[in-house]
Amino acid sequence: MTVEAIPPKAESPKMATPGEEKFEWATKALKVAQASAGENAEPLGLAEPDGWRWRVLADLAGLRDSVACGYVHARDKQRSQAWESRVGPLVTGGGAGVGAAVAAVGAGIVKSGGWGWLLVIVGVLFAIVGSVFSANSYVRNRLQKLRYLRLLHDLGDYAYLVLPSAEPANVFQQIDTFRQLWESAGT
Repeated sequence: MTVEAIPPKAESPKMATPGEEKFEWATKALKVAQASAGENAEPLGLAEPDGWRWRVLADLAGLRDSVACGYVHARDKQRSQAWESRVGPLVTGGGAGVGAAVAAVGAGIVKSGGWGWLLVIVGVLFAIVGSVFSANSYVRNRLQKLRYLRLLHDLGDYAYLVLPSAEPANVFQQIDTFRQLWESAGT
């Protein structure tokens, strides 16, 4: 048995968001459910486009688009700060080391008078700058990107797997939960 490798798709200017294909599957699943429901489509919320399931699918797609914007922003921000995760610890350690050395020299000169206080201040400033410039923002952006990505996948899974057979009360409660997760993902 031979297995053919599938060549990777070239990145288009508008990259598809994760979970986007699941919304296409959800639309197909609702159409199949609508066809199988026949005359019972109206009470089940499958009457297109007036059925509540179709409106919920449209709301979930809109929420997915909003979450995707946050995801793309966090992803790009993480990519632009990737070098900080490599250089940040060196700058932090170097700045603190230089600051400590200069402050120690300044403290020795203070006892004999002169420029010692200026060296102490410069040494403390080096240590502060070294500690401020760290890789924490990279890690924070990575975690934010992962929260958005998880939410994108959850939205797609819910639309495809749960929505076609869910009860209205559960669906609207889940939409509120998704909105709360979206609000907290950006923090």
